Amino acid sequence: MSPSSDFKGIKIFDDTTDNMDIIKSLIDIEEREAGFYIMDIGDIINKHREWITKIPRVVPHYAIKCNPDPNIIKLLVALNTSFDCASEQEIRQVMQYGVQTDRIIFANPYKCPSHIKYAKKMNVSQMTADCELELLKIKEFYPEAKIIIRIRCDSKNSVCDLGLKFGCEPDEEAVRLIRLTLDLGLTLHGFSFHVGSPCGELYSYSRGIGICRRLIIIAKSMGCKDVQLIDIGGDIPGEKGTNIDKFANIVNDAIQDLDPSIRVISELGRYYVDSAFTLATFIHSKRLVRKDNKIMRMYYVTVGTYSTFLEEMIGMKSRAPQVLFES
Repeated sequence: MSPSSDFKGIKIFDDTTDNMDIIKSLIDIEEREAGFYIMDIGDIINKHREWITKIPRVVPHYAIKCNPDPNIIKLLVALNTSFDCASEQEIRQVMQYGVQTDRIIFANPYKCPSHIKYAKKMNVSQMTADCELELLKIKEFYPEAKIIIRIRCDSKNSVCDLGLKFGCEPDEEAVRLIRLTLDLGLTLHGFSFHVGSPCGELYSYSRGIGICRRLIIIAKSMGCKDVQLIDIGGDIPGEKGTNIDKFANIVNDAIQDLDPSIRVISELGRYYVDSAFTLATFIHSKRLVRKDNKIMRMYYVTVGTYSTFLEEMIGMKSRAPQVLFES
């Protein structure tokens, strides 16, 4: 089917057109060796509707780092989605589309001083921290910020253990950070966690929510009157055919009797975009090699590992290609 419109290099096709037919059509229009993606806009819209219908209390924040394509951001802005930014550049990117600052969380526990200064300039006040030095840095550059202490809550089954990189221990260390926040005159806004990627234990979310609820009680007993947020992180799967009903039930049960003054948010990345994108790439070379007395066929394509196939390289997932043309 021919494109129905062409706007700034974006070609739009009817939603009923098969992906393989779209790719063939694009190749027919112009000989392509460079790889390209096709994006299913309706898929992203359906994912958003599914989330707000099944988990209505948890406000989705799209994690820009997952896929910073401007078309995704513009679409999610139109859907009134909020955003998880990890840098000055990402804050700039979403704010150019008129996103209000209270719809942005600066969810990077370790930030460059210049990025904190930029967040202050733009009044992006919600930001995470998980150690004393980060709190001292925020005190110096943005004392009016709303602090969200990130705790460690690892899934019992995940390939990428983010707890090794981010998150304080949810016991004495978390209490020390609460106390330091008070002593520095900073505002403790809430608590966050991320269970790791990919998450193989959905009940880790209810465990993390339980820890945050306990810490909120402790913080209020210590004099923190402005605690009003729980951030449950991300890594909700988004492959085609994924059913989030079990996840939704676990989260909804965990927040069922939560104080209504406490907001709950999430940092969704792959959930929104995993099934919405199809990559087309050109195989330009191939060779046969022997390994462990077996012949292995290797293909070389025009898309780099770090732009597209990083998850394969680190063993998180593997993709099964579809052949467009037989040769």
